[in-house]
Amino acid sequence: MNSKYKTIDQLKHKYSVVDLCRILGVVRSSYYKFCKRAKNKKKEESAETAILKEQIVTLYYKRKRTYGYRRITTELEKQYGVIVPPIMVYYLMNGMGLKAVIRKRRKNLLNQPKSAYIGHVYPNELDRQFSVDKPVQQNTTFP
Repeated sequence: MNSKYKTIDQLKHKYSVVDLCRILGVVRSSYYKFCKRAKNKKKEESAETAILKEQIVTLYYKRKRTYGYRRITTELEKQYGVIVPPIMVYYLMNGMGLKAVIRKRRKNLLNQPKSAYIGHVYPNELDRQFSVDKPVQQNTTFP
């Protein structure tokens, strides 16, 4: 599909875009969307963006991959003096595949009673008397 758009882009100086789209079977709005997307890609890959990406990666690994885009944004401002919108940092981190590692929370078991982390304790009804005279005299299942 990209080859059709590129063909239209090359021939648009000789022929009208409407006719080229009709001949190639492409919707005109899709062609203009392709042009806009190509322009945004060129704008995105500037030298400033490359430096910003490098700074983001440095901070990300310096903070042991636990910082998300919000905290990276504040660190960029503190350390490098770069003021960047958080959404831009989000898009750049997402494009590079950088995501914060969310650590699992641990329960505090020190100040809780023993039953909180052992579970329910049933009463000792057999009192370690396991020998029986008849079958099914003592069942050990509890409700």
